[in-house]
Amino acid sequence: MGAYFLCCALFGVTLALLGMDEVLENINDTVLGFTVMTLYYMLTEGITGRSLGKLITKTKVMDENDDKPSFMVMLGRTLCRFIPFDALSFLANGYGWHDSISKTKVVKI
Repeated sequence: MGAYFLCCALFGVTLALLGMDEVLENINDTVLGFTVMTLYYMLTEGITGRSLGKLITKTKVMDENDDKPSFMVMLGRTLCRFIPFDALSFLANGYGWHDSISKTKVVKI
């Protein structure tokens, strides 16, 4: 999540440097968070299968056949992260709903 907050900060600084401070003042925080989080995960996990956290833990996202997930699967996985209490779903079985619904898994590499 630290990388997500860094992305939000960089997005804000970029808009401010471009003279678009008004956009930041008028944008809904929920919409901004949804957009930045979706872009972050799609640009990291969607392209490489690895977010900053996965780079640190030496893990990678794979589909149920141990192949690289398609763009649409990764988009679905990312959107499932917005399900309320997704983070708590790890307590039940050790993996999140965003993995079970999208039929993906995180594996050590």
